[in-house]
Amino acid sequence: MGMAARKLEEVKARQQRADESLRLTLAASDAANDGAPHLWDDLRDYVESEVKQFSEGLPAAKHLSSYRDNENKLVVETNVLPIVKLEIVRSGMYVQASRWELRPQCNSEKLAKAGRYKFTVDRKLNPCLTDGENVLHPTQVADRWLKPVFDFFDDPA
Repeated sequence: MGMAARKLEEVKARQQRADESLRLTLAASDAANDGAPHLWDDLRDYVESEVKQFSEGLPAAKHLSSYRDNENKLVVETNVLPIVKLEIVRSGMYVQASRWELRPQCNSEKLAKAGRYKFTVDRKLNPCLTDGENVLHPTQVADRWLKPVFDFFDDPA
């Protein structure tokens, strides 16, 4: 095989790898777009279920509830003092949350960003969420956000 034939094979092989990479990238993007609404629904359903179970099981949390403010926003909050509020918002391919607490007896007010996650796919093109390092299921993300809310009722301060 001459130089021209070898070079042509190299170029064709490189182009095939680039085409395959592009195909996988497009497939991953499509899968993430298709999966995002389902993951969002799963996340909201799980948060609502967990909040209901927690508020029914703990007398101190009886005023904790959740509601869908709109299609892209879920709120978890108390309606009496002390106040804890968690807002979970879906924006495009991201979902993020912020938490606010008010404890007037302690003159304490706190606002905290609770994290941002991206809708994506894992190596097998299954829809998932990521924090940039880890592949996460919607329940794992929800648990991360709900833990400080539930801990709020365990903190006597």
